[in-house]
Amino acid sequence: MATAPRADDAGAQAPLDPRAARFIDLDALGCGSLTIALMRALRAAAPGERVEVRAKDLGAPADIPAWCGLTGHALLAGAYGPDGARYLIERRSGGRS
Repeated sequence: MATAPRADDAGAQAPLDPRAARFIDLDALGCGSLTIALMRALRAAAPGERVEVRAKDLGAPADIPAWCGLTGHALLAGAYGPDGARYLIERRSGGRS
């Protein structure tokens, strides 16, 4: 998993939200590994911070929205393309991720 500031995301598609503070590439991580990587990435974000996530795993379109619903993080947007699914997630305020 790579985490980089928005400026380091050169060459990728246009961001879902240019205000996203981070870009996380989960590549083809599957269910268990994907959710652990999401948890770690959102813990590193400040409350209210927006994080853009890219995932290539075929289960991601079900796993990421479900994980957001269970943890209370806001899923603001989703897009699907040839390079995988991309999501914009806003870290919830307070508590642990």
